[in-house]
Amino acid sequence: ITKPLLNPYDDFKVVKRLNEARFPVYLAKSNANKKLFVIKVFPHSKPNVPSAHFTNELRFSSLSHHNIIGVHHHQNKRDFIIHEQTVKASYVCMEYAPFGDFFDLI
Repeated sequence: ITKPLLNPYDDFKVVKRLNEARFPVYLAKSNANKKLFVIKVFPHSKPNVPSAHFTNELRFSSLSHHNIIGVHHHQNKRDFIIHEQTVKASYVCMEYAPFGDFFDLI
């Protein structure tokens, strides 16, 4: 199981894990405004080197369109607990799409 090491200043509380994929995805609630978001975690394959998948995910983060899931924020080199070990990982916090993504709909 993967879960972030939360600090008191963090804005999000993890509600549940949404998948069992290679890159864990969590449903999280903002402590500030109670909105739901999705947090996608990308463990580093090498120490202090972000995953290429994380970098790829950020390529579209500046796009703003009602048909594109928006990126709320992202962070690199964050401590996470993965299978009871603390590791460095990066994450992307995105809008929550309660009905799934495009591929779920087709």
